[in-house]
Amino acid sequence: MSPETSVDSFIRRHCIALTGGIATGKTTVASLLRQRGYAVLDADQLSRAATVPGTPGLQEVVAKFGHGVLTPQGELDRPSLRKLVFADRTRLRDLEAILHPHIRTLFRRSAAEIVLPAPPKPDVFFYEAALIIETQRTKDFRALWATLCSRDEQVRRLMQRNQLDRSAATTMVDAQMPAAEKATFADAVLDTSGTPGDLAARVDQLLAQIPRC
Repeated sequence: MSPETSVDSFIRRHCIALTGGIATGKTTVASLLRQRGYAVLDADQLSRAATVPGTPGLQEVVAKFGHGVLTPQGELDRPSLRKLVFADRTRLRDLEAILHPHIRTLFRRSAAEIVLPAPPKPDVFFYEAALIIETQRTKDFRALWATLCSRDEQVRRLMQRNQLDRSAATTMVDAQMPAAEKATFADAVLDTSGTPGDLAARVDQLLAQIPRC
C-alpha cells in the first residue's frame, strides 16, 4: 500500500469532518472538541499556511488576482481578498480552485502526524472545513457533522465578528451554499442557536455515540 493510499485510508477510517455555513458555529464546536481532548485540524489555518510569503499558493493567488491583494509587507491581505471574491462568485470559485489542492496536501500531511486518543475514547480526530460538500469530499471521511443556525443569525454574527454592515454580511452568507442545505448531507447536525450549555450537551451526546473502530 502506497503512503498516499495509507493516509487516505486512515482519514476515511478515523476522521470526522465538521462543516457548516459561514458563522454557524464551526469554530465553537471545534473548541469544545479540543477541550475534550480531541485533535481538530482547521482548514482556515491550513489555508493561511498555504499562502505565507514564498509559497506557491501565494504566488498563484497573486498571479490570478494581482498585487493589490498583498499588504505593503508582501503578505496576503485577507480582508481585501475576501471583499473581492465574495462580491463575485466567479472569483470566489477561482480562489477556491487555487487553494484547495494546497490545503488538501497540508491536511493529509497533518493527518499523517495525528496521534489518536487513547482508550476509552473513540479513536477519531476532526477536520473543520467549510467546503467539504461543495468539493464533493463527503465520502473521504468517516462521518460528516454540520453546524446550523438561521440565516438571520449568520448575518448577525458576521456583522458582529467581522465588523461588517448588513449588506456586506448578507453578501458573504449568500455566496455560499445555504447552511440548511448543507445540513441535509450530514450524519449529525449541531444546532448552535441555543445556549452554550445546550451546544456542549449536544457535542457530548454525539461523542458518546461514536463507536470504536
